Amino acid sequence: MEFIVNHNIFAKAISEVSRIAPNKSQHAASFGIMIKAEADGLEIIGCNLELMIKKKIPIQAGNNKVLQVLRSGKCVINSKYINEVVKKLPEDIHFILENNQSVIIQSGEVTVHMNAFDEIEFTHLDVLDSNFSINVNGKTLIEMFTQTAFAAANTNSRPVLTGVLMEINESGLTVGATNSNRLAVRKMPLDTTGRRTAIIPVSAVNECIKLMAAESGDVMVHFSDRQIVFQNPYISLTTRLIEGKYPEINGIIPSGSIMEIIMDKNRLRQGVERAAVLANESKNHTISLSVKEGALLKITSHSNEIGKIEESQHILSHKGEIDLSVAVDSQYLADTLKAIKEEQVLIRFGGTMKPILIQPVGSENQMHIISPVRVK
Repeated sequence: MEFIVNHNIFAKAISEVSRIAPNKSQHAASFGIMIKAEADGLEIIGCNLELMIKKKIPIQAGNNKVLQVLRSGKCVINSKYINEVVKKLPEDIHFILENNQSVIIQSGEVTVHMNAFDEIEFTHLDVLDSNFSINVNGKTLIEMFTQTAFAAANTNSRPVLTGVLMEINESGLTVGATNSNRLAVRKMPLDTTGRRTAIIPVSAVNECIKLMAAESGDVMVHFSDRQIVFQNPYISLTTRLIEGKYPEINGIIPSGSIMEIIMDKNRLRQGVERAAVLANESKNHTISLSVKEGALLKITSHSNEIGKIEESQHILSHKGEIDLSVAVDSQYLADTLKAIKEEQVLIRFGGTMKPILIQPVGSENQMHIISPVRVK
């Protein structure tokens, strides 16, 4: 195997793939990534027991030739050291595999020799046959993941809650996540007659966001019984699915409210983040939201040891009861407001101890539910 490749493109691909390689294994090759050189480009593969990433480097990128494959072949090489070495090289890279056992990497006046490993010991996630596929806009899919994945649980007490739900039916595509105290949901229309439900590990969703956030074009999503694959022309991410039954999302969404207010999103977020300075001293990061005479929203936090923060913000629009006070987790509320890109938010209150529903004004496709905190 022998090729000459653009330094920046190769370094970026190696970095993206290397970060999921296992850091503990009995076999040296399991610490590695696989590099394949073929006539139409390079394929760089990283894998652990749960996740596999394939990154494609084509011969041409736009009008520029970024790769020249002189001899086809493949090898496995230590992911940590190839990543550290490549990103420090000065210019384009001449990569040579000799006798399937050693690699020579040349860049300018620098020459690096590294051992290659037996492909048989390389950790590899077997890809099952897909039995259902959809095609979605990549930018929209990443936005849906970004606006929901943060709400997943970060402990394994209920494994399904550490995943992100992806549900397809005649109504379209729904993506949702919950840790039982908060819920984030995003929906979009989808032209399909099939039905499918998958629970994706949040770690895989976050990798998908990192890999594809800057990509344009459509993404093919392939489903099998135990895996899901996200694929565009240059990136493929395969992950195992979480087994189990996800909570019924529609059953979590409150059906009524006693008060609705509309707030300036950015101003509210800044107020919540200010109050969180003291709220972070409490177990549930608790702040108080109090509506006064339907005109002002008062945001309050306090610490017995440090002091108190209090501010009032004008309510842009109000319906229903005129006075109400609710205690919430400031981090949950700040995360929610960060996930909404619109300038105004609608907040629906069901009562002092009822869940709060938050939506961007003018959109029914995104909603967030936050359970109140019980204050002694």
